[in-house]
Amino acid sequence: MAPDSPASMDCPIPSEDYGSENDLQLSPPLSPPNLAMPDSDVADNQSPSPEEDLRLYSQTINKVAKVMGLQVEQPDTDDTCNLFGHLKKNRAPPLRLGFIPSLLKRSKSAFNTPSSMPHAQAYRSSLQDSWHVADMAAKQIATGVYLHRRAWLHTETIMDDAQNRIEDSPFDGERLFAATTDELLDIIFKKRKMAHSYLYQGNQTRPMAS
Repeated sequence: MAPDSPASMDCPIPSEDYGSENDLQLSPPLSPPNLAMPDSDVADNQSPSPEEDLRLYSQTINKVAKVMGLQVEQPDTDDTCNLFGHLKKNRAPPLRLGFIPSLLKRSKSAFNTPSSMPHAQAYRSSLQDSWHVADMAAKQIATGVYLHRRAWLHTETIMDDAQNRIEDSPFDGERLFAATTDELLDIIFKKRKMAHSYLYQGNQTRPMAS
């Protein structure tokens, strides 16, 4: 069952000491949206529908998955409970972390006054299920982004890996895609590249042992 309060938005920012993957701060899944929205949240005629929120969220998740090289299967049927399918990776699923923004809760057509009609209850239930599926998929991808950034600084082929830039994106709860994070990685990359260059030059000019 999801907790009553949203997950912590704290995310470790890369620094000179990268520690181990066990240092990652775990957080529980985000809370589902409150179906009984206040009047102020449902009075705006310009507010997108739940389907629009889910569609935009799906686009963002798929954009990040494409940049990360992850495969996200799209469902064959129009089933909102399986909106995002299943993430496939060559290794075990990443840790479930809560350092992503929650799905937009704005709605006028579904999250207003609760209805006792069976079809309305089923509709809201399917939206809530879709919200949880989106939450889980986004957490997995966000975790992959963080681990991928860390891996840049521990690989022998850093100059090749650094060319696979993770694009800036509005899907940015904890600076995962922030320009300052990219700038820090660029600085560290340039330092390592310079160190490799000096090491190579030193090996080339070092006299051979007789």
